[in-house]
Amino acid sequence: MRAFLRLSLFAPEELPVRVTLLFLPGAVLAPAPEALPWEAIGALVYMGLGITFLVYFVINYALTRIKAAHVILFSNFIPVSTLLLAYLVLGETLNAFQYGGAAMVLCGVLLAGAPEEAGAGKEEFCTAAGK
Repeated sequence: MRAFLRLSLFAPEELPVRVTLLFLPGAVLAPAPEALPWEAIGALVYMGLGITFLVYFVINYALTRIKAAHVILFSNFIPVSTLLLAYLVLGETLNAFQYGGAAMVLCGVLLAGAPEEAGAGKEEFCTAAGK
């Protein structure tokens, strides 16, 4: 019984509830704004629907169509696409570290997604019956 209680205290599905409870006192005690501008409301809707819901919907849809390893592999492009959109939409200037990071992500995805050579990484075992 104690082992079950110990494991249930750290259950991953309870993490959002625990984090909400952690930040709830600060949210309740903070002064409420007099009025919310439409830009702030639009940003909240975009973050809630556009980012959170839509991205998880697309990832789950992709998991029904292709292998999970490929979905996870291409999810590494999320920071690179964020940089690209910041450059194109917001007119941000990128520095050498950002270019270098994007290049490393691209190289990592290409290396991880490269097809394996026939027999690479596999050891052949000799058995007495095989000789």
